[in-house]
Amino acid sequence: MGAWRYDGNEASLRFELEGGELVMPAQVLGSYSRTQYSWCWSWANATYKPIDWNAVAQLRDHLSQSVGAGALWRPGFFSDERFALLVAQLAAEQLDALGIFARDVTEDLLVCYAVFDPG
Repeated sequence: MGAWRYDGNEASLRFELEGGELVMPAQVLGSYSRTQYSWCWSWANATYKPIDWNAVAQLRDHLSQSVGAGALWRPGFFSDERFALLVAQLAAEQLDALGIFARDVTEDLLVCYAVFDPG
């Protein structure tokens, strides 16, 4: 895959392809720290703006009363990377996203995005 970047002004992922650029609407789901063995939701991370996580916060508010959905509405949780990505995938599915896009932004930090149909 070519270069990519998240555009926080438009809440979109931009992918550089051989034939040009592909822009897809996206929401930052959260990040996983490999040194802390923990997941942090985007809405609980002060470095993101509401445009980055507004759909994720709406999902949180909708599920806050659901039994067994604590991982979706608590600010973060300890886990291994695989479980964190499974929870992120579940959140993306609940948001009607096409899926998730997860990439390392540092050696320790993996950021996960929900990707939507540009339709």
